[in-house]
Amino acid sequence: MRLIKKGIALGNQGKYNEAIKCFNEAIRLDPKEVDAWNNKGVALKALGRSDEAGLAFPTMRTSSRTKPRSPISQPRPP
Repeated sequence: MRLIKKGIALGNQGKYNEAIKCFNEAIRLDPKEVDAWNNKGVALKALGRSDEAGLAFPTMRTSSRTKPRSPISQPRPP
């Protein structure tokens, strides 16, 4: 979970490549970690890598765990 929180913090700072590294490590440790997959997809999309992001989101949806949406995926107020 610490890797995901670190990745979220990095993503919120616009450091998407570093965030993706954290999410990848979290996924390596637990391939069914919904928050890691979701936030990886968000970070990839922010980098304009929509095709790769599209691969992360279906994996997140088919995970056997259900968790609340993570902060990086929440819409930001204007």
